[in-house]
Amino acid sequence: MELNNIHVLIQRYWNGETSLEEERKLKTYFNQAEIDSSLEKYTDYFKYLSIQASTTIPSSFKFKKPIRRINFSMQAAAAVLLLVVSMFFIQQSKPKQTLAELKYEDTFQTPEEALAKLKEVLVRVSVSIDESQKITKGKIKKVEKALLIIK
Repeated sequence: MELNNIHVLIQRYWNGETSLEEERKLKTYFNQAEIDSSLEKYTDYFKYLSIQASTTIPSSFKFKKPIRRINFSMQAAAAVLLLVVSMFFIQQSKPKQTLAELKYEDTFQTPEEALAKLKEVLVRVSVSIDESQKITKGKIKKVEKALLIIK
């Protein structure tokens, strides 16, 4: 085969433009004993292709059926659907009460008791606010001292 023709075929092969017949010609050329020195870098590649083409699967080899796995997004969707359906049934099983059926009980017997309890709670809240203000003022003074030292 003509050397220029081989160079053209090699270029077309790497561009993906060769036919199967032209690829066979290339494989035949590179399996010869004498190859042009400018094309020796391709010899191993084409010999490898020839070896791979002649390789067969042994008859003792048994193909396993692929295991079908559900992808993660399908599993997540199924879990969410199961959760929603179960929440629906749980909600349906609870007895429903109307506002008229609900019974409210007063915590205190008299309004004076309620007022006394309210005053007690407000005193506690007031004391807590006073303590937090004292702590905050102390921290502000420390920050101001630090700023004076830095200046």
